[in-house]
Amino acid sequence: MTQISPTTRSSAPLRQRMVDGMRVLQDDGVAETHYVYDGNNVVLELDDVGTVEADFTYVPAPYAQVLSQHRDPESSFYQFDGIHNVRQLTDDAQVVTDDYSFDAWGNPISTTGSTANSQLWKGEYLACRKDPNAGPELQYATHHRHYNPHTGVFTSADPVKDDLNIVGWRHHQ
Repeated sequence: MTQISPTTRSSAPLRQRMVDGMRVLQDDGVAETHYVYDGNNVVLELDDVGTVEADFTYVPAPYAQVLSQHRDPESSFYQFDGIHNVRQLTDDAQVVTDDYSFDAWGNPISTTGSTANSQLWKGEYLACRKDPNAGPELQYATHHRHYNPHTGVFTSADPVKDDLNIVGWRHHQ
């Protein structure tokens, strides 16, 4: 696990710092969030002074399925459909607090509840995370790439540049 040290705040509207293709810092001018990884999985979100804002529990695997999140003082537990899309969050008493529905490309159809949650549409085993600050085009981060469900394409190059990559990146206009 790598801990990211807080840095000075930028006056830019949105600043992100990437290390090895993974976001480790995001600053929107109001709040600074630092991301701590265990391999490919975000396990902690920290504020600018290092206070834990959220911690996540995963199935032990390199591109794992998230099981729960804890955002003080509440814990939420993820409920999935057959291809690992998050469909509900439940509380400690197994009461549904949030419901999510998506089309086949990851576009939200309906949501209920107000729990902070960055792990929504997954796609089959992609472990995608919604980037709430991606701008007008809703984007999902698939560890090292970004996906736009409105256009159905990846908007960033795949860092793996070998012939075994069956999902190569093309610029779509």
